[in-house]
Amino acid sequence: MDGRKLAGTWQFWQKNLNTNEKRKANFKIIFSDKNDFTVQYSDLQDKANPASGNYHLENGFLILQPKQPSAHPFWEKPIFFFDGDILILNRQDIYVFGKKE
Repeated sequence: MDGRKLAGTWQFWQKNLNTNEKRKANFKIIFSDKNDFTVQYSDLQDKANPASGNYHLENGFLILQPKQPSAHPFWEKPIFFFDGDILILNRQDIYVFGKKE
């Protein structure tokens, strides 16, 4: 995938690894075709702690590089990979995935 196909708004979900229940995440990520991103929150508490920065594609991975350190460890330097048109967070402890709106 290249930056042009990535550009747009992506909604994310989290899947419970024990029950397989899915729930909508409280954020969307907006990617530009100029290699930057902004997080849009639906939760007022998290709106006070926004994340934004740059991204790059490397060896099939999407690597986010936030501009400022975040209080939430999720935004330290998340790495995603693509499974078709689905964007999946590259972590074993949680299953977070996104689809372009």
